[in-house]
Amino acid sequence: LMVQDFASLHVIRAGAEDKSELPLSQIGRLFRYSGKPQSRDQVRVRGAVTCVRPDGGICVQSGKEGLVVRPGVLENLKIGDFIEVAGFPAFNSYSPTLQDATVRKLDETKIVEPVAVSAVDAQFGKYDATLVEMIGIVVLRQRMTKRSEGKTSDEWFLTLRDKDKLFTAEL
Repeated sequence: LMVQDFASLHVIRAGAEDKSELPLSQIGRLFRYSGKPQSRDQVRVRGAVTCVRPDGGICVQSGKEGLVVRPGVLENLKIGDFIEVAGFPAFNSYSPTLQDATVRKLDETKIVEPVAVSAVDAQFGKYDATLVEMIGIVVLRQRMTKRSEGKTSDEWFLTLRDKDKLFTAEL
C-alpha cells in the first residue's frame, strides 16, 4: 500500500492493541472450510517451535497440527520454545501461515512428538509445517549454500525413497 500521507488513509476498524485479548484458537481449526466467509482478523495461537527457517519463518506445532509463522520482527527462538503468536491467517504454497505476526515467548518448553507418516500420505502437503517422522532409503545428500545480506548459511537436503515414491527432506 502506497499513499502520499496518512490523511489519505481511513481506518475502518482498529486491530486489538493487546494481542493477549484475542481469543485463543486451535491451529487445526484455522484453515477448515466452514461455508462462511473467512475472517481477515488477527488470530492468536500457542504452540511449540519445531523449526526455525533461514528465511525467518518459524514452524509452530500444537498437537498434530502445524503452521508457519512469518513474524514482522525476527525473534531469537530455538526448537522447543513454547510461544504465543498473533497474526493474520494466509496460505503460502502448501503451508498454513500466520503473516505479520507478533511472537511472545512463554516461560516453558515443550517437546513435540513427530507424526509418523508415509511418503504417500505426505505428498499432498497435509503435513507441511508439521514435524513428521518418515522411513526411507537415502538416495542423495545435498548441501546448498545460501548468501543473503552478507550472511552465509548451509542447508542440507536428503532425497529418500519409500517403495516407489521419492521425497526430499530438508534438515
